[in-house]
Amino acid sequence: IAKNIAQGSTNFILTERYVDIQIFLNNVMGSEEDIVYAFVQDSDGEILAHSFHGGFPADLKNVNVAGHGEDYRIQSLETEDGALFDIAVPVLRGDAGVVHLGISKDPAQRSVNKITGLIIMTVFAVLLAGIGLAVIFANKITAPLYELVETAHAVGNGDLGRKVHVTTKDEIGKLGAVFNQMTE
Repeated sequence: IAKNIAQGSTNFILTERYVDIQIFLNNVMGSEEDIVYAFVQDSDGEILAHSFHGGFPADLKNVNVAGHGEDYRIQSLETEDGALFDIAVPVLRGDAGVVHLGISKDPAQRSVNKITGLIIMTVFAVLLAGIGLAVIFANKITAPLYELVETAHAVGNGDLGRKVHVTTKDEIGKLGAVFNQMTE
């Protein structure tokens, strides 16, 4: 947004049409609800236009000074209106001036919190699904072993007619078949 304002203000700054800059800033302020303030400085640091209704706060003039050659600069500010990001974007590499945009951190923080919540819920759902699959898989693997143990206890107690139900041809199935042969 700040870069778009800088690009849109370039011709107005170069042709000294400061009223048009003010109109442009007012339009941007009306269309973006997260923007707390916007102002444009010339290359000497003089304020050309701003969005403050009660006058420009002098303390803000020298905050977050973008140097020549920087594409943009972001600084965190604490104000009576809450936490803000001041974004400074040089116009024509700073030769024509600088656009400052104050954006509230609250919407950004809400977005981060929302994304974090979604990530936590996704991780929790995947974790639950993984645990469920692990339980099913472990039960599938250990059920024949439990049957073999129960049959071994029954045979040990004298029930020689008890057989292991062999359903697979893996190692457990082979062990069950050998066990059945032994009891016969």
